[in-house]
Amino acid sequence: MADSTTVAATTAAPASVDLLLEPWLVVVIIVIIDFVIQWICFPIAYGLKTEKFYDMAGSLTHLTVVWVAFGLLASYRHIRCIVQSVCVSVWAVRLGIFLVYRAAKYGDKRFEEIRKSCVRFFITWTLQAVWVGCNLAPTIASLTASATLATPGSLEWRDYLGWSLFLIGILTETVSDIQKSIFKAKPENNGRFIRSGLWSISRHPNYFGEILLWWGLAISASAGFHYSNEWWFWFTFVGPLLNTLLICFVSGIPLLEKSAYKRWGEDPSIRTT
Repeated sequence: MADSTTVAATTAAPASVDLLLEPWLVVVIIVIIDFVIQWICFPIAYGLKTEKFYDMAGSLTHLTVVWVAFGLLASYRHIRCIVQSVCVSVWAVRLGIFLVYRAAKYGDKRFEEIRKSCVRFFITWTLQAVWVGCNLAPTIASLTASATLATPGSLEWRDYLGWSLFLIGILTETVSDIQKSIFKAKPENNGRFIRSGLWSISRHPNYFGEILLWWGLAISASAGFHYSNEWWFWFTFVGPLLNTLLICFVSGIPLLEKSAYKRWGEDPSIRTT
């Protein structure tokens, strides 16, 4: 009787999960990795006075951070963690290839003055580490929340909503980038402002897609937060918020708008599209 009771109690008790490292320590490790990658690349880039592998470093950092966390937290046990990590990887590879190609072919006007200053260039590389951290904060929090669960939680509506928004976002970003590349490749469009395809609907469809996909991943990541008592997980939504503010008011749209008005300011339609 005692043996059967013991077996029953053992069966009913939740199984424990043995991790190589505590989740908080994993977070510390990946934050260090994030910044170290940028600080290793910075002196090389400054010495060569080039920004051509800046975006490559950003993409590789996203991939490195998410998969190091995935492995150390044994996230392969949870479908949510797998999908989140794959989504980040698809985005990083896609955008990384596109931006590296564009920088190699056209250069990056954002860095024309910045790369001449050691301090400003260093700050730019450091800010990229912050940007990576902001982007990945919800996903890393989701991996951390699931780390000690022996039984994965079931998927829910936030998972499907978030991943749907991610899919719409990355498709919008990809299609708009392709459309603009095709437009610029035609000699007759040299010096012209694109108004076709998705660009006829929005001045910056690629940025719309970028913002949407990160909010989508934040929503799907939040589906795993309720498995943990760590209230600070919800503060990771500051990540997509900062990314949105950065694109809309700092380094994304404002720089492009300034350049557009400088090149096509006399075109009346530039103010109505």
